[in-house]
Amino acid sequence: MRYKRLILFFWFLLLACSTDSFKKTVVLKNVKVNLVSDAFQFGDLMSRNNRYQGYATEDNEIWIICERKNDKYKCSSTILGHELLHLLHFNDLEVEAPYERKW
Repeated sequence: MRYKRLILFFWFLLLACSTDSFKKTVVLKNVKVNLVSDAFQFGDLMSRNNRYQGYATEDNEIWIICERKNDKYKCSSTILGHELLHLLHFNDLEVEAPYERKW
């Protein structure tokens, strides 16, 4: 049992030394999220394209297509997260834009 604790200690020590620790805070003020039924309701005329499920503006505004069932709005967390990454990038260029990602 003692050896297991020693091995775990060295494992966590190795992890702590091998990772580049950081902390960054990006403050988004007055974020507005618009839940709409289709892309034709997007606010910006340039963004009205049926193939988009969401849209983010440089004015801290997100437009996202959702469904409404039983008085609840059902939105895709993947699309919402993607649009939030756009807002983070618009407010701080150190944050990589989602379309720049190399998977």
